[in-house]
Amino acid sequence: MTRGKRYARGVSMTNRTEYPPVQFPRHGKKTAITPQLNSQVTLQLQLQLQHPPLRHLCVKSFESPRGSGINITYKVPDGACRTLFRSQKQYVGWVELYGHGASRVQNHIFFWFVEARKPTSALTIWLNDRPGESSLQGFFTENGPCEDRASNMLYIDYPNTVGFSYDIPTNATIDLVQGNIITDYPQPVPKNRSPATVLNGTFSSTDYSGGVLASPQYQRAADVVWRVLQAFFGVFPHYNPPDGVNLFAQGHGACLGTMANIKVAAVGIVNGCLDQLSQTHSYLQMVELNTYDINLLSAEDRMAARYYLPGGCRDAISDCRSRSFGPHEYAESCTNSSRTCEQVLIPYLKTGRSKYDIAHLGLDPFPSRLYETYLNTLPVQQAIGTPVNYTRFSRFGKKAFPSDDFAAIDARKELAALLDSGIRVALMYSDRDYVCNWVGGEEAAFNIASETENQFYLAPFRHEGYAPLITNSSYVGGAVRQFGNLSFSRIYQAGHFAPASQPETLNRVFERVIQGKAISTGEMVDPTSFHREGDDMSTATFELPPPPKPTCKIRAMRETCTEQEIDDIDAGKGVIINDVWYRDESEWPAAVNTETEDGRPDVKNKQETQQSQSPFLTLTFCTWLKPRII
Repeated sequence: MTRGKRYARGVSMTNRTEYPPVQFPRHGKKTAITPQLNSQVTLQLQLQLQHPPLRHLCVKSFESPRGSGINITYKVPDGACRTLFRSQKQYVGWVELYGHGASRVQNHIFFWFVEARKPTSALTIWLNDRPGESSLQGFFTENGPCEDRASNMLYIDYPNTVGFSYDIPTNATIDLVQGNIITDYPQPVPKNRSPATVLNGTFSSTDYSGGVLASPQYQRAADVVWRVLQAFFGVFPHYNPPDGVNLFAQGHGACLGTMANIKVAAVGIVNGCLDQLSQTHSYLQMVELNTYDINLLSAEDRMAARYYLPGGCRDAISDCRSRSFGPHEYAESCTNSSRTCEQVLIPYLKTGRSKYDIAHLGLDPFPSRLYETYLNTLPVQQAIGTPVNYTRFSRFGKKAFPSDDFAAIDARKELAALLDSGIRVALMYSDRDYVCNWVGGEEAAFNIASETENQFYLAPFRHEGYAPLITNSSYVGGAVRQFGNLSFSRIYQAGHFAPASQPETLNRVFERVIQGKAISTGEMVDPTSFHREGDDMSTATFELPPPPKPTCKIRAMRETCTEQEIDDIDAGKGVIINDVWYRDESEWPAAVNTETEDGRPDVKNKQETQQSQSPFLTLTFCTWLKPRII
């Protein structure tokens, strides 16, 4: 690709600064990376290739149940992510698949497996949010880091441009200011610009015409998940649970999660956008029904959303779903309906609030991105054995899932079919999320109940009341409605990335879902007939907390930096320390108010302060970076 204009700013994620520190292994002395403080290291990062060999990988080939050969490479990632007990096994690797185009490009789908703290037969697959986003975000910032108490965990990066998944390793330069990946390699650093903003590395190719991405349906993606699981069980049959796997998905990943042809015991949906029709409608309802007593939109803004107007979102989706087209075809009406419905969100975005958390601003530094820097360090990449750099979000991967898929899909019917099969279905929605909010989630739960055979769940689930969701002896973390195998939980004081906002509460829900317990209390029950009386509605109200302090992160400029800050970075102003931009070194949190004889801040004193007072920084900034890594 060539240089181009900056991409339009995206509204980003949510924040809660109290999230406990991530524990990473120590690899020697760490040094802040800025042009002023350590320009030599930064220059090395810019000038060197990153294409290490695959190190110490085991390779196995076998026939899948569908007759096509599958190759899997894997290894133990010693030192990459520390679990509580050394006895907990971890494996990382790639399942080799071929695309469906004429060129049949080979694709390598990455997985990371980690055992639970205590021996268990349970296995949970975790799929992260929007198409194009790595599931390792969940691994490091949500249900982790690095492990879980109640289940063995398997994280999958899909499609092939996401995370550590790849097709053909391709040397390229990434310009963090312009937002471009430039395959004309290497590129010089623009005049006055910090070398930390122009980084060389190795990525998946940007040509996906013949790869797995060539069939961009959610159903195709679900088939890939199935094949990855077959390969994993082919090598590790002892991790194949007799009662089926648990499948947990977040956001739009929920659509993929309901389609995988896998024997499952439970399905968990975390802030899932299950149905564009009801979810878009909830944008208008959330204006009045949010439980924080704030008016999110004016009457004029609600009218501008064009949901109810003739030819608006409601009519467009109805038109899309009324048409008949093949499983691998797209109707023009569905493409138009998605574009129409996207307009409903625009009035809210103009308020300056984050669509992922109504308590946060649009430029949102949460969840933490430190793991992204960490995964692009030499010791970690050697431990994993990867030939490519880590990519948290890939716009090429997102292109594999056009928005018309979402318009045509109604995942509620698939979830109802799972209920009819005796599978537990748990919906968890945060009450500060806007884009996949709990008002729409509650409506989806009622619709799922109505889609069950003979509407078996409909009347009893509607008549069930909300019970308190007991997190621990001193805290109620939400409210839950549960009948039989169907539950809906409203999570208090949480944004879209609920496990990062309220880790203990979500961990309790997770454990209770996979163990078949009452979501409210954790008591053992018969999930096929369990019910509990309570309030008809969840009415608890709260005050919004203050938004987190803005933080300009150079690996996520469109999501965390103002236009002025980006212009300043482009002009070489300010300093970059540990992938965060500051106008002046004195703004660095580890700085102290001492000076050298020439009047400059005492850098040595800063580093000593960082070591002595901030173990979180020293453990996670991972600034022992070596050449060839971005």
